[in-house]
Amino acid sequence: DLDVYHESLKTYLDLNAVVSTSYGDGKREGFDEGISRGREVGRKEGRKEGLLEGKKQGQIESALNMLAKGFDLTDIADISGLSLKEIQAIANKL
Repeated sequence: DLDVYHESLKTYLDLNAVVSTSYGDGKREGFDEGISRGREVGRKEGRKEGLLEGKKQGQIESALNMLAKGFDLTDIADISGLSLKEIQAIANKL
C-alpha cells in the first residue's frame, strides 16, 4: 500500500509541476502578446495623430499665406478648411 501511495504522490507532484509550468508559460505568453498589441495600437494612434497635426499645420500655413496676400477671411476659411473663428484668431496674432 505504501508503494502505491508513493507512486500516486509522485504522479500527482509531476502533474502539478507540469500544470504550474504550463500556467506560468501561458501567462507569460499572454502578457507578451498584450504588450505587443498595445504597442501596435499605440503606433497606429500616434501615426494618426501625427497626420492630423501635419494636416492642421498645413491648413494654418495656407491661411497665413492667404492672409499675407490680402484674401478675404471667409474665402480663407472656405479654401483652407479652417473655421472662420480659427482664421480670425490667426489674423489677430499677426
